[in-house]
Amino acid sequence: MNKKTKILVLGDSHANIYSSRYIKFLLPNFEFKTISVKGATISGIQNPNSITQSKFFFDEALELNKNIKYCILLLGEVDTGFVLWYKQQESNININELLQLTINKYKNFIQQVDKLGYSVIVQSTPLPTIKDNCEFGEIANLRKSIKSTQVERTNLTLSFNSQIKKYCKLKGHQHISLDEISLSKKGVVKKILRHYSKKNHHYNPIIYSLIIALNLKKLNF
Repeated sequence: MNKKTKILVLGDSHANIYSSRYIKFLLPNFEFKTISVKGATISGIQNPNSITQSKFFFDEALELNKNIKYCILLLGEVDTGFVLWYKQQESNININELLQLTINKYKNFIQQVDKLGYSVIVQSTPLPTIKDNCEFGEIANLRKSIKSTQVERTNLTLSFNSQIKKYCKLKGHQHISLDEISLSKKGVVKKILRHYSKKNHHYNPIIYSLIIALNLKKLNF
């Protein structure tokens, strides 16, 4: 019997996909230990006083699971879809400048995980699913103060993913890039990836699991 490949997964609520029954079915030779912190941001990842306390949870997981070789990082959706736009509106700082600050923080976190001895795998941030003027759902209500359009939020996410992908290639980290398969001709996420519940901003778990499984199997383990 083949021994399962163990992978630690750190991320926001999107990382819960690795605990789904679909992933377990599609990737029976892998065992995922998922630490998912709802609302976790890269912006607050180095802040011990952040509301989500993601730094504490991630640091603890990294310290307690050094017997696991691989670590998948899945962060950034909250930043590119909400936090950066909110900061831009409040401070009038250029959105690209705010993006670069966030990217630098993510690079530092990736470097931290690497130095702890993990083989880092960075997964691209999901594209925004909340449409313009969406009035329903908890996340939509929280983010309705943001004036940026879905296309603008998508473009920022694509820029974020592209730069992180280049950084991973430069540093020799594996990267799971799902942008090409996720982006529609309209410049936003494909309809098939939208959750079947209109109030849920996460990807459709079945389709998301399928594209993750297809891409994860291409990596070197």
